[in-house]
Amino acid sequence: MSFEEDIKRVEEIADKLSSSLTPLEEAIALFEEGMALTKKLEKILAGAKRKVEIVAGEDPDSAEILDLE
Repeated sequence: MSFEEDIKRVEEIADKLSSSLTPLEEAIALFEEGMALTKKLEKILAGAKRKVEIVAGEDPDSAEILDLE
């Protein structure tokens, strides 16, 4: 899934978890899925932040974007 799709899925999970109609077993599975997606998204955002910091510290005319993965 793309970053945007993962964000949308986390939002869907949050909506389901906030519902009192979600059975406990399903809520636990959704919570686990949401936590895994959150960790994945945090990693992607940290990588993007590093790239921005590298570019921001360089002369804009000669800046290179380095892949740090």
